[in-house]
Parts: sequence; C-alpha cells; structure tokens
Amino acid sequence: MQGLNVTRLGSFLALVPTGDTSALSTFAAQVVMSLDAFRKPMSDPELTRRRKAKLTAAQEHHLRAWGYHTSWISSGFTSR
Repeated sequence: MQGLNVTRLGSFLALVPTGDTSALSTFAAQVVMSLDAFRKPMSDPELTRRRKAKLTAAQEHHLRAWGYHTSWISSGFTSR
C-alpha cells in the first residue's frame, strides 16, 4: 500500500488505500473470518428484506456466509 486518498463513496468521505492493497486485503479477510463466530445470526425477517434485491448466486452465498451480500472477496479495497 502506498498511501491513502480521501474519496467520496456515495454520500460520505472515505480514506481509500492506493497502490498494491493485496496485503491489506489478506489481513482484512483474516480479521473478518477470525471474528465471524461472534456475529449475531441474521433473523429470518432480515434475510427476507435483504433478498428483495434479487441476489445473484454469489451474493446469496455471501449473505449466508458473512451476513451481507457483498464481501471483501468481490470488492477488495478499491474506490467505487
């Protein structure tokens, strides 16, 4: 990682890493997987609400595995 840029992501500002972020992505994935056991299971009403977005098979997998339909696997640390 070379540094950080202030970038607008939707309606907020974020510090977005620049350069090679592979080590940061690996670290973030390890943190998420290590702490996942402490995540509260998603309720059936919440699952139903999130599925209204007509998820792809990959998004459905992420929703079940990590509690959200996107993950660091598909997005990494990039500006959007």
